[in-house]
Amino acid sequence: MSSAAAYTPGSWVAVGAEAGWLLVDIDPSDPIVLKAWSLLRGGAEIDEILDAVLERGLRAVRSFALVQVAGERRAVVVRGAAEATVTTDGGEQSVSPEGVSTWREFPLPPNAAAVQLRTDGAGNAAELPLSPGVTLASSLRLAISDQSLAPQSPTSAPAPPSAPPAQPAPSGPAATARTEAVD
Repeated sequence: MSSAAAYTPGSWVAVGAEAGWLLVDIDPSDPIVLKAWSLLRGGAEIDEILDAVLERGLRAVRSFALVQVAGERRAVVVRGAAEATVTTDGGEQSVSPEGVSTWREFPLPPNAAAVQLRTDGAGNAAELPLSPGVTLASSLRLAISDQSLAPQSPTSAPAPPSAPPAQPAPSGPAATARTEAVD
């Protein structure tokens, strides 16, 4: 199953692939980021991803939201200052860690169409399209059905880009060799 994604910029780390996404309140240089990216890209099950996120203990990663949209156990997991909303054809279901000291897990119903993961301080800024990878975000919105995401109306104008557009990648034998060395 594929998932279309959109995000709002923020300070948490968003890590994702086709099988799932993680929104976590850690430093982007933390080794958990690369480990989670590798696991999500490889289609790891939700327990394996949770093990990686929490390998240093519950106090090391106080807040995160994780959604697994493929595999045996499709679910949303929230902890700390993270929340989620699951959209189905019957409406929306909020998922909050309120009242629990570890995390709350919510199985995705078969008719789930979209999931939004967000920090408790996420605003209503303009959403931007998101491809699998790693970025800084305050919210993620994922279409987990065959439908694409409809843009949400922001309550404020989008921020201007902070850097000029990237230059096209060089082509030819030197570029191919460099790409092969990185992979």
